[in-house]
Amino acid sequence: MKRAQTELKGITTTSIYEDGDMYSLVNLRRKGGALHPVAPHVAERELCSEYDIYFIHKNEDWEHWIGVINDTENNSSDVFWNINVLDCGEVKELKLDIEGVINSVEQNGNMLIFITDDTIYYALFRNGDYVWYGELPDLIPIEWNCYEEREIYTNATSGELRRGISYSDYFEGAINSELTLEQFTENTQAVINGARGWLTSDYLGSSSYNKNSGEFGGIFFDSFFIRYAYRLYDDTNVKLSPPILVMPASDILDLLRVNIKYGTGKIYSVGIFGRTKLTGTYVSIDNFDSSKSLLFQKGFIPGMKYDLSSLSAYEGLIKGIDIFISPYVGISTIDNINTRLIVEDDGASDYVGKEIRLIEAFPGDMMKNVTEMASFYLVKSIDLGETTGGNYTPFPEKTDSDTIKNIVNLVHKRQLEDDTRSAHKIGAKKSYTYNRRLHLADIKTTYFNGFIRPFFGWDKSSPDWTYNGFPAYVIGHQPDIPAGTEVIIEVDIERGSSQGKVYSSYVLTEDLNLVHSAMISYPDIDAKKMVFYLKYQSGVIERVGSFDLIEHEFLNIAYFINDDLRPIYLHFGDQVQDIGLPGGFSYKSPNELQVSETNNPLRMTNDNILTVGNGRILALGSNVMNVANWNYGTYPLYVFTTEGVYSLKVGDGDIAYSVIIQPASLEAPVSDVICQTPAGVIFAIARGLCIINGTRVDFLSRAIEEAPVKLNFQTSPETNGVWLNYGVESFMAYLKGLTGMLYNNYKNELVVMNNSKDYNWILAFDDMSFYTTTEKIEHVVQNSFPDLKVVAGTNLLDFSKEEGDAHISFTTRPLLYGTQDVKMMERILIRATIYGIKKASDKNPIVITHYSNDGRNFIASKGLLIKEGNHKDVDTGMYGRTKFRQYTFSLAGICGQDTIIEFLESEIAKEYENTKMR
Repeated sequence: MKRAQTELKGITTTSIYEDGDMYSLVNLRRKGGALHPVAPHVAERELCSEYDIYFIHKNEDWEHWIGVINDTENNSSDVFWNINVLDCGEVKELKLDIEGVINSVEQNGNMLIFITDDTIYYALFRNGDYVWYGELPDLIPIEWNCYEEREIYTNATSGELRRGISYSDYFEGAINSELTLEQFTENTQAVINGARGWLTSDYLGSSSYNKNSGEFGGIFFDSFFIRYAYRLYDDTNVKLSPPILVMPASDILDLLRVNIKYGTGKIYSVGIFGRTKLTGTYVSIDNFDSSKSLLFQKGFIPGMKYDLSSLSAYEGLIKGIDIFISPYVGISTIDNINTRLIVEDDGASDYVGKEIRLIEAFPGDMMKNVTEMASFYLVKSIDLGETTGGNYTPFPEKTDSDTIKNIVNLVHKRQLEDDTRSAHKIGAKKSYTYNRRLHLADIKTTYFNGFIRPFFGWDKSSPDWTYNGFPAYVIGHQPDIPAGTEVIIEVDIERGSSQGKVYSSYVLTEDLNLVHSAMISYPDIDAKKMVFYLKYQSGVIERVGSFDLIEHEFLNIAYFINDDLRPIYLHFGDQVQDIGLPGGFSYKSPNELQVSETNNPLRMTNDNILTVGNGRILALGSNVMNVANWNYGTYPLYVFTTEGVYSLKVGDGDIAYSVIIQPASLEAPVSDVICQTPAGVIFAIARGLCIINGTRVDFLSRAIEEAPVKLNFQTSPETNGVWLNYGVESFMAYLKGLTGMLYNNYKNELVVMNNSKDYNWILAFDDMSFYTTTEKIEHVVQNSFPDLKVVAGTNLLDFSKEEGDAHISFTTRPLLYGTQDVKMMERILIRATIYGIKKASDKNPIVITHYSNDGRNFIASKGLLIKEGNHKDVDTGMYGRTKFRQYTFSLAGICGQDTIIEFLESEIAKEYENTKMR
């Protein structure tokens, strides 16, 4: 007779196993070499409603419980907060009827981010309550014109130039001295600089002459671009305007002119202060009337009109609007001055030379400078709530010394970063917050509707409604378009093989000419054409302009520009019946990852938009516990895709990730459910569970990888509701319905959930064993670490505490006792200390012994109903010389959580001990 001890272990399904491995193990965890009951977790409270997402918004001083209810049928969501209160009347509405189903909630400081397939919504906790901002608003237009032009002329008298500029400041020696061509050019440029300085000083009111008259003044002397954008709470910029090409009202080539008066003579090369003749390498200036020869220099001031009062609703998110300007494009610069002008003398005394442009034509590289302009520098900030009261105001105003200083020191100011995405609307299936950066994946981008007319309009320019010397008129139509007319702008989009149209519209509030600047654009290089329509109050629709767009070489814009920088005129008379409204164009980027700037989930920089593989991104994670507001680390970011797992190395400074490592796991995940643990991130593959840590991937579920061999047990009504047998379905089949995984930091266990099943799988990391539990878990409360909260129905459960009795059940895998031969079972004992065992489903707890010769069908050999109460060991009694190859043993019932089940002790003998009989 042999007495064998069988250690009780976890569930396995492998074809080769050890005695003590379990076929089914329910609500029993292995600890210290023995089995201990897993009692239900403590129900902390009953919540007032069931939610689809539970999220704790944490700060150092408070935590708020957020609940999201998704209405998939109507594609909407409701958000509540304070949902963990005992009094249901204290649950607060954060926002109802949100468009779209919320996929996830993220936190950045006091801000909450709600992410749907199509868009992102923002809310901020301020002054004891939540402010709902919704989407980031489209940029508010600033309207521009040429506010004023002022001219100064210099008079070449022997004593001084007009307005006190000393002639001798620029000319060394008498005017009749011979000068080299280089000296002549330099002196010419110096006089022009003096005139420009005078115009600037007079505009600022700092000259000793005429400082209060307002007659003179100007600060710009060449064309340039303006762009503006929202200034966020951290002083970064989003929602960039189109580049607006600023031109004077006059022809830009007329900004700098000269009128020469001189005596009789022949044909000469005329410089700006008189008739000259070339003698060798020198220029002789003689016989001119210095009192009447004049240099004319114009300066101009743009005008701006805006109303930021509506942005006051976004206080805390948006600070205002920043205005950026480019350097001069290089048309009316002193480098382009022609210093050798030809005038023919007709022999008349006191001849007056005609007024001549000092810049005769656009420089040859001017259009290249215009179309390649990509640098914009911060010169002015406008705060929330500011308005010009419906009128144009100078830019800059005379009292705006800061802006003027910024313009003077332009290239030393902060430069505007190009922005490829913020004009569009984005949504995402997946999100993650790590190192205070918002990560979005499996992204849908909906293209911007396009800028309305005021964004690149040029209205009521002074003088005479002109732009670069061109009149404000519309070819083939009355000058004024009546108020109430709707201006509709259609943009054709092509992205790869996909095509679509987007529309913006604007109703004129006053009779207006549709004068535009010389440039129109759309904030994406995928735009191919822009078409303008007018829809009159009568319902008549006219196509008034169609413009092919080209891709900018450096900026993320597609644009049209008139070659001679004249305004873009609209041509009338082409009536249409239908323009295809409402339109709309979107595309999905399943393998794209967008990462925000640190502490700013509203801004996704171009450097941090990454393409990861060719599949679809399923999930994001790292080796840190998921606490949104304190989620830091230098661990790599793992990107789980349908083609494998990628590892992204954390970057330095503004770069979120510096290296994308090729798949660390070539076995692709099969679910978007992952679980972060201190030891790595767990994910599901087709054959079970893996954990990734760095570049190492380990397979966790080898013990239950194989499909279990189905064992047919003889049962009786006495076992129904008492004996729990979950050894039939394979773990891989269970994973097909995976709804969640959570790490139980109190027990160092992984809980694997499938809400369509009555049980959860548990992996105990201490000894890498598996068991199952019957406690229903429907939702994990996100962002609860270091606590662990879950929800079942409306019950909020605390995972830190187990309380009450447990319904335990185990069934061993077929016991072989070291041989496949037939064995005689004499006796079996369960060595245990059992507290308070009692009925389940009104039936007594049971111990059952099954036997089999074929390893598939197991007949009940002996069943024992255990009396309620406490037990030290359970002896099943003598078996009466039962002879079979394999045996299984089961115990089931409800017992106290102090119960300890140590091992099985069996008395067995080989049936054929005689060698000849064998």
